[in-house]
Amino acid sequence: MTRWSTYYGAGIVMGMTPRQVDECTLWEFASCSEGFRKANQTEEQAPPAMSDDAAADLGIVGF
Repeated sequence: MTRWSTYYGAGIVMGMTPRQVDECTLWEFASCSEGFRKANQTEEQAPPAMSDDAAADLGIVGF
């Protein structure tokens, strides 16, 4: 059983109306969803490691 509310909710986030979601095949909707995800993902980089001395200079101790 398919929960269409999940597709409608994702479609709204992507700027689609419920009727536009209805008009998509599952393959088309999945392609739109993947493209939206790629266009809106962030490329966050991990912060650099902090040395014990640098942490101590900031008042962070006990790790």
